[in-house]
Amino acid sequence: MRVIGKYHLGIVARTVVLILFLVFGHTVIAQIDSGLFFTRSTPEIYGVLPVDKKLFVYKVHQAKGEIDFSVKNESFENIAFQSLQLPPNVEKLEADIHGDQAFIILGYGESNNYLKKLLIVDLETGLYNIRDVQSNFDFPSFFKAFSSAILMIGVLEDGDVMEIYNFDQDHLSTITDFFRPNTRIWDINVVNDQVDLLLMLGEKKRKHLQVVSFDQEGNRLLDIPVEIPEKKNFFIRNAKFLHGPFDEQKIVGIYSNKYGEWFSGYFNLEINEFLEQRFQLYPYKELEGFYDYLGNNKKSKKPKRTNFNRGMILVDAVAGDGFVTIVSQPIGKVRKFAHFIAIDHEGEKVFDKSVKLYYDYKLNASDLQLTNQDSTIYFLFGGNQNLRNLPGKKIYEINKGESVQINQVQHLLTDPTILNYLPSPKFLHWYENKFVIFGLTIPQGGRVNQAEFIIRKIEV
Repeated sequence: MRVIGKYHLGIVARTVVLILFLVFGHTVIAQIDSGLFFTRSTPEIYGVLPVDKKLFVYKVHQAKGEIDFSVKNESFENIAFQSLQLPPNVEKLEADIHGDQAFIILGYGESNNYLKKLLIVDLETGLYNIRDVQSNFDFPSFFKAFSSAILMIGVLEDGDVMEIYNFDQDHLSTITDFFRPNTRIWDINVVNDQVDLLLMLGEKKRKHLQVVSFDQEGNRLLDIPVEIPEKKNFFIRNAKFLHGPFDEQKIVGIYSNKYGEWFSGYFNLEINEFLEQRFQLYPYKELEGFYDYLGNNKKSKKPKRTNFNRGMILVDAVAGDGFVTIVSQPIGKVRKFAHFIAIDHEGEKVFDKSVKLYYDYKLNASDLQLTNQDSTIYFLFGGNQNLRNLPGKKIYEINKGESVQINQVQHLLTDPTILNYLPSPKFLHWYENKFVIFGLTIPQGGRVNQAEFIIRKIEV
């Protein structure tokens, strides 16, 4: 482990970040993957983080440095509320929840020597603590919380750097073990105060994977080379890192048989508690449900292979209740469908299925949210006007490989008029098949009053 001097990161896009820009008069709403909303006309940032049967809701006035936050129960009643004053001119912030604590890190600009403040909130009592973070970054590209520490990742041109700030000990560890060319952090998990990183190493044509683990003090715990087929016709395209229900680690993703081709199937690699590895492939030719999105228009049981399979990219993967679910989509302009594959704890494919979506991400961007409950999959997406697919947000259910229903979000809301004045809603999966919808209203009739932050619960 070596410590490098101070440096300042430029503006680097976070991994898996989705930004929406919708213009309404002179007000622009931006939606960010981390659950934040902000307006350019009024420098306020809003956010919602779900945990168990509670919600952590916050608002930050960037120019003034004022922060309001509340903890709400499942009935949206306030358990705790606080308003506090921090230094003004907040430039960036990130938020996360770990256990019974919420964390907000706020970043300031060069005029404040890239100051960073960490706000820690107890979700049971609403009590809070504020700490200064003496990080080397101007602001981290990735932020994750432990019970007594926070993890920060900086993305540089020549490699990635990790910092772990233990706020109980007021100690910062800077880890540059993987700061080298052709090495990137592909995915991160924090479980039981252990951070597991999935590293991608190697040249473009031949990628290798490695799992490294650290504790909350920056000490390396594990270093596991991932055993993947050393075949000329096997190329990893994307991968995600998951924890299974039996303390096993899982790496799932998509692969191709030819370099430059995006999709030849899925792979699943399991590392058990004895660090034994099991690798399985799910080839494209064995995916019976890949063309289900064609519906009754299928001309044969085995439709002609299309260019869609060459343009598939990994969207998400989740583990829970003994199952792993992976979803991929074509990366063309119009995302016509999503393909799902469910795998049980033995690595056997339970089902695969594609669902027609019909939305253009340039017109109606939407992060496809996915969740497992037993062998039932729920996912949320946005659709455009189409004869077979109504516009707007929808929650889709797939039960044991069969499509059960599409629920139009407008029909699920107690107050269906909310979407008439909530132009860019944000959705979060909560608990027990509940979703949260929130966002900013646009002042009506040319009024100059401030936009209002609204939050609702959706029960599917």
